Amino acid sequence: MSACQPQERPDFGKSDDDQQETPISTPRTDDGVGRDDDIEEPPPQAGNDDTPTVGDDDMSEDPLFGGVDSWKRVPEGSYSIGALPGQYSGYSVVPYGDFMVGTFWVDPWPWPGEGREWPMSGLNQDMMDGVTQRLAECGLRVLSMSEMLVYFSTSYNDAYPQGVDFWQDAECDPDPVEPDYIGSYPRCESRLGAQALLTFPFWGTVDDQMKKVLSGQMYFPPDYNYCLVGGMPTWWDAFYSDSLYGWHCHPRGEQAYADDPSFFVGADEDSFDRVDWACYKALKFDFDGTWGSLLIGNSAVSQTSNSGSGKTHYYHSQVR
Repeated sequence: MSACQPQERPDFGKSDDDQQETPISTPRTDDGVGRDDDIEEPPPQAGNDDTPTVGDDDMSEDPLFGGVDSWKRVPEGSYSIGALPGQYSGYSVVPYGDFMVGTFWVDPWPWPGEGREWPMSGLNQDMMDGVTQRLAECGLRVLSMSEMLVYFSTSYNDAYPQGVDFWQDAECDPDPVEPDYIGSYPRCESRLGAQALLTFPFWGTVDDQMKKVLSGQMYFPPDYNYCLVGGMPTWWDAFYSDSLYGWHCHPRGEQAYADDPSFFVGADEDSFDRVDWACYKALKFDFDGTWGSLLIGNSAVSQTSNSGSGKTHYYHSQVR
């Protein structure tokens, strides 16, 4: 695996040979459902008025929680997304193809949410098992790789948020070493509402269709349950590119890296009305930036040298 170490910040742009015009593609469904403009706001949950509530807590007013009313609904459909032949040559990118997803709901902000600091350290596959377990207690889950690709690139097959042509035009946080609070770059947003992109990639479950699409680039052992989607700032020179098509994996048992610190939380359409929002709120309130505050009792937390309370950052092939 090539090193993805930071360098001096040169001219951010790629050469003309590395960039090709990306076609607009529309998700195909029999009833016309599946276009970006079909995004709906979630219906009100149980309560005495139109505000989603759990008991006496108005979660839409809670700055640490974000509110169930901020969640996005991504409609089912077949989305044609990915890097065209020759685009980002030499990088690990998802090739152009059709990705079918069912309708899902997603928190627009990566963990732990808007206005929060990014986690102090990264995650590995064993720790992601613990994340999955904790979210399941609330009726939630981590997005799959295919769902993230759709949520990030949308039916327009954007390589960068909002369809710009280069990373520096996307107005995203340029510093993975000392990043600003999540949400500090509000224009770094996909057309479907995914926020805080392209400073870090994001963990997701390895779904069968993504495994099939990527099988030409690597062999997926049976225990590869989680990999990452998304790129990083151009100057970081990540081997998986600076685009939304970037992807990479880490074997089971490998240490956690600080440039792999987050994920998106979602739910299936048919289970969204059964989510325990008080549970999710508690997980967010209890999270203090260290994985020990979320993954209590998870052996991978104590085994990794990158999970302490301080910012001991272990980056790919480099200790800073």
